[in-house]
Amino acid sequence: MTKNFIIKKGDEFSFTVTFKNLTTEPAVILFGLKHFINQEDYDYYLSIGNGIEKISDYQYSVRLSGDETDKLPYDNYCYDLRFKINESVKTPLGGKLLVNETVFN
Repeated sequence: MTKNFIIKKGDEFSFTVTFKNLTTEPAVILFGLKHFINQEDYDYYLSIGNGIEKISDYQYSVRLSGDETDKLPYDNYCYDLRFKINESVKTPLGGKLLVNETVFN
C-alpha cells in the first residue's frame, strides 16, 4: 500500500500500523527514510525499540520526534515499512513524506 504524508518541519511524525491476517507477530520491523531512493545511507532508520514501539498484539507505533524532523531539509522523502517473519520479508507500506515550511522556525 502507498501512503503519502505531509508534515511541518519540527512537528512529530507518527503513525500506527496494525498487522492483520498474521498468525505470528513480526520478529523484525524496519522503517527506512531517504531523501533520494538511490542514496546509500538512510536519513532515518527505525526498528523495534528504536522509534518503533509495540502498542498491543500486532499493533505498533512508528515515530520521529519533532527534534528529528526539524533536522530534515524542506523536501520530499521516500520511506518504506518492512517486516520479517521467519524467512519471509514483506514491505506492506511505502510512500512519500513531504516536509513543509512552518512560520514557527
